[in-house]
Amino acid sequence: MKMRDNKLTEIINVKVPRGQNRLGESYRVLMIDDSSTVRRLGAQMLRSEMFEVCGEAADGHQGFQMYKELSPDVVTMDVNMPVMNGIEALRRILTYDRNAKVVMVTSEGHRDMVLEAVKIGAKGYVVKPFRKDSFCEQLKLAIDG
Repeated sequence: MKMRDNKLTEIINVKVPRGQNRLGESYRVLMIDDSSTVRRLGAQMLRSEMFEVCGEAADGHQGFQMYKELSPDVVTMDVNMPVMNGIEALRRILTYDRNAKVVMVTSEGHRDMVLEAVKIGAKGYVVKPFRKDSFCEQLKLAIDG
């Protein structure tokens, strides 16, 4: 009986990766950033924590279209992008889906824009250059609501 109890305790205490729910399903992330380097590095960080990067977009317009097609669990959104900036893309995504979970990604100098995004409905933000722990934790917090 003791061996069975130890095995049960092991199963209960298994740490679930941040990128998965308790059923072992990966959270789906759409990354919207005009920097291919930021998207590539961010995707590597997310995959190492078992998130699934279901799509990448280089501007807000493309990101909004992909959001409608993919219905991700969470979005990472750069604030400053060509064609359509992150604030306008956030507005469109939230108009389309008021329950969307969006985490803004910004440089140090865009604090006012980030505060505006949070007022509009962004669930959080990370400042570039970001570390894996803070990046993944912000996404998990946004998903958990």
